[in-house]
Amino acid sequence: MQVEGSVIAAVNAILLEAKEGAHIDILSPGTVHVDTADVVGGIAPLSGQTIDFHHNPIRIVNPSNLRMNGIHAIRKHGVTIKNFCLFGNVTYGVWTKGCDHFTLENLDIDLGRQSGLALFIRPRGDYRPKNFTVKGDVYINGGYGHSLEFTSVDTVTIGDLTVTNNLGGCGINASGSTQIRIGNIYGYKNCYSLEGDGGGYATLRYSNGGDVLECTGVYSRRSGRGFFVTEGDHSMLPNVVGQHHATVHVVDIKHTAREHILIRGENPTNNHVLSGTASSSLFTPDNPVFVAGASNSVRLGLPKSVLDTSVAKTVRINELRFGFYDLSGDEHSENYFRDRSCDGYGYAKATDELGAWMEWNIQSGTGDHRLTWRYACQRSKRVRLQINGETEQTFEFPATGSDTLWQTISLHLNGYSASIVKSIRLVAEEAVGLPLVDYLEVEAPGCIASLKDISNAINSLFSLETAYGFRIFPNPNAGSFTLQADDMLADAPYTVDVYDATGTKVPHRETYDGSNLGIDLLHKQKGVYLIRIHSAEDQTYENHRIVVQNNI
Repeated sequence: MQVEGSVIAAVNAILLEAKEGAHIDILSPGTVHVDTADVVGGIAPLSGQTIDFHHNPIRIVNPSNLRMNGIHAIRKHGVTIKNFCLFGNVTYGVWTKGCDHFTLENLDIDLGRQSGLALFIRPRGDYRPKNFTVKGDVYINGGYGHSLEFTSVDTVTIGDLTVTNNLGGCGINASGSTQIRIGNIYGYKNCYSLEGDGGGYATLRYSNGGDVLECTGVYSRRSGRGFFVTEGDHSMLPNVVGQHHATVHVVDIKHTAREHILIRGENPTNNHVLSGTASSSLFTPDNPVFVAGASNSVRLGLPKSVLDTSVAKTVRINELRFGFYDLSGDEHSENYFRDRSCDGYGYAKATDELGAWMEWNIQSGTGDHRLTWRYACQRSKRVRLQINGETEQTFEFPATGSDTLWQTISLHLNGYSASIVKSIRLVAEEAVGLPLVDYLEVEAPGCIASLKDISNAINSLFSLETAYGFRIFPNPNAGSFTLQADDMLADAPYTVDVYDATGTKVPHRETYDGSNLGIDLLHKQKGVYLIRIHSAEDQTYENHRIVVQNNI
């Protein structure tokens, strides 16, 4: 293996010299050129070592797809890897075998399109690893196969993470493991082919003899499935057949290729989805949610939003993490995978025309809001800032001189008190369109980001058509609208509930004319509302958002 700058060879030499239990700081980046057949290499920590890469990237150049790992550890214990950035074509970003008490903190892994798994945690022989932890800021992009797979591990703790554009597998594949705790997983194009048909894997899959999984939230866009529980057993858990005791507290799943949520087989028991929304399955609209077994359950519906608004929080929303598109190219083309010249997670470019827009969603409380965009543009761009459909102000992005020179611009909204959910939109005031935008950063009371998957390159945010046989119009509206079912569902009994941004049911009046259902909100306050359409058996047909404005 030829190593330019000898980064891996140099790091491994330092690790050996430092011995077990040492803390090592890596203070420079490096590039690895892989040109030797069947290389099984990588940075090899010793037991007890903490290696802090300080976000210095390691780039792997491997045009022949030879075997190569970023981190490579066998039967090591008490290892901590911090601030690790790996870009390029590897077999595994992090590969461990039989390692206990292994911690990964702050990861940025981009595998491109030809690589394998970002994280692969597995046993050694009959030995089951214990206490595997992933925490901090975790972003994984690209690759074939599962992005994060752990097999036969006891006690797994994973914080919030973002997994995007892995074409052949799951965002997380939890296989044959026990005592799994996961925060929020944000999945975009997990097991979603370039042709758009997708496969059967999911943003989160629980499989092959597992026991006890708890996940705060599954946020999934354009993936094979959202949450997937499969029957099966595992050779290392002979007494566990099927998957048991999984709880997902909230889901936000949309535009899956197959079912949004699938709990399959006779063996899984006590697996539950407690709340959330799931809509617009592409190929299985008749079975968007499928649950087998009397002890398993999925109950959708908005949870009541609870924000800690006593503390101002900052959230950075970039393209790949939260799914707003790069509008400059076809999402199925090579151009869609952007270079990493800006923040590292792609950027968005709207069409150069009057009215072009970009949009982000947040939840926040009442108080001061600071909005900061990182942007680039050859000439100045004049825009309107709209929040929940209402123009707050018009301002200008000054020219940076080129599309590769990045600057920031900030706006302050003092004492802002709109609804909990806020859609933030930039609209071009001139035919020259909008600047390139790397990210939006929002500082606000209790601020959190919401996953998005829409833009004016695809359709309007408040689309008239839904994927499951219902049409809502007009949208936006002034508090009165019409719900129209297609021929297949026109005669089927269904009811409608309306929820505001906090998850509180909103009273409304209904008028039925034999084909269309007219809905009139009794309290026509501005904001974004969710319409929940469900059958008499409480099977959700569709969750659909509308916006109410008082100027329509």
